[in-house]
Amino acid sequence: ETFQVASQDDELMIMKKDRQIRRNIEKLTRLFKEADESGDGFLSREEFMEVMQDNRVKTWLAALELEVRDAELLFDMVDDGENKISA
Repeated sequence: ETFQVASQDDELMIMKKDRQIRRNIEKLTRLFKEADESGDGFLSREEFMEVMQDNRVKTWLAALELEVRDAELLFDMVDDGENKISA
């Protein structure tokens, strides 16, 4: 019975984490859409760098455990070579 309770606790923890991940993805998607000044569905390097200068965005990303110290490097890591990224 103790193992059954522990298993249920694990399932609950996994469900909570999944919900949190989905909420964070929704928030990141909204952030990308707001930062997409050209409205083309992508963030150019310039659009990305502009949003990454916002201290509120940096703080929010840190709360998601995403410490962004080098925005240029981060952009280069997710860029597919076309100098733009999508959400």
